[in-house]
Amino acid sequence: MMTAQRIDGVTYYRLNGRLRDNINRGGEKIGCEEVELFVSRYPAIADAKLVSMPDEFYGEKACVFVVLRPGHHAPAVGELMEFLVGEGLAKFKCPERIEVVKEFPVTGVGKVNKPAMRQMLFQDPTSSKLE
Repeated sequence: MMTAQRIDGVTYYRLNGRLRDNINRGGEKIGCEEVELFVSRYPAIADAKLVSMPDEFYGEKACVFVVLRPGHHAPAVGELMEFLVGEGLAKFKCPERIEVVKEFPVTGVGKVNKPAMRQMLFQDPTSSKLE
């Protein structure tokens, strides 16, 4: 996320989060951390992680992996998009695919393994794709 601050009439910009954890969608940069925070506000979703996936036209598009709260069902892509836009997220930043997992894959040191999540998108043709 980027924040702006004015000090003595000069505007300073600060980038928060990881610079490499972005999706380049047709030249527009999508900060994964920002979208993950918005998606996590959805009542049925306990946690969310955003990853890029290839797109023929834009280069990359967003896919969100979600862990659901007990007793809830995953929203449809359109339903989630409507919620996110209503919360103030720009429409081009909304994920175009939702994958439901029980837990996120982690590395040997316990960090979320986003490369493994990207690989999961191409492994299981019976995945929970909700496009």
